Amino acid sequence: MEPPPWLQHEAFFKYMVERETMRRKKGLLPRWQPSDPVMSRIRLTNVRREDDRTTRKLRSLCAGALERFCLLCPAVHGDESAGGGPWSEEQHLLGGLIVFNHAVWRTFGNDSFAGLAGFLDLKDWGPVEQAALLETALGHWRSGGHCFTDAYCPARLGKNIEIRARKSSDEEDVAKAYTEVLVGLSHIWKARLHIVDTAVEADYRDADEVSFSFSFQFWKQTGTTLAFWLSATRFCRQAWVQFSKM
Repeated sequence: MEPPPWLQHEAFFKYMVERETMRRKKGLLPRWQPSDPVMSRIRLTNVRREDDRTTRKLRSLCAGALERFCLLCPAVHGDESAGGGPWSEEQHLLGGLIVFNHAVWRTFGNDSFAGLAGFLDLKDWGPVEQAALLETALGHWRSGGHCFTDAYCPARLGKNIEIRARKSSDEEDVAKAYTEVLVGLSHIWKARLHIVDTAVEADYRDADEVSFSFSFQFWKQTGTTLAFWLSATRFCRQAWVQFSKM
C-alpha cells in the first residue's frame, strides 16, 4: 500500500534537509563523515544548485557584463517613462556574449579553467580566438589542472582524456579533445542571438518549458551539449526577468 501523498512529500523534504546538512558539515568539517556508508561515499551537491561553487564562480565572472547591461537600460539614464522596453542593439549583442560565455564555461565545466578563461569579450569565434583559448586550456593542463569537470557528461569523458594524457605524457590527445570542443562551440556562437531572442520573447513563467523545447530541438540537430545550452537559455530568461522591470 502506497503512503498518502502528504507523507511522500514529507519524506522527500526530510531527505533534502538531511542531504544539505551533510553537505554543509562536509564543507565545514573536512574530517567529518556520515555514519551511513552509502552517503559517506557519494559526492553531495547543493540542494540549491545556484549555490554550488562553479555557479558562484560563473556569476562573479559575469558580474561586469551584467553591470554594463544595467547601464544600458533607459531608466538608468533618466528616462523613467521608458521602463524596460525592448533591448537596444548593444544589449542584444551583450546578451549574446553572456550566452556564449556560459556555453564555454559549462562545456568544460571546471571552475578553475573558467577563471583563467575569464569573460570573453569577442567579436568573432574563428580560428584565432579558438587558438587563444586552446593555449589557455593547454597551459592549465600542463600546470597540473583540469579544464573538464567530472560532474556530468560529456565533460566527464573529456576529463578522463585529460587524466590518461597526463599519465602517458601525450599532449596531442588532450589538445585534440580541447580543439573538438572549441570548434563545436561555433554552433552556439552562430545561434547566440537567437537564444537571446527566444528567452526574451517567451513569457518568463513559461520560459523553462519553452527553452527546454527549443534547446532540445537544437541539440538533436547539432549534437551539442544540452546541459549548457539549457543553462544559457535559462540565464537569458533570468536576465530578462531582472532587467525588464528597470
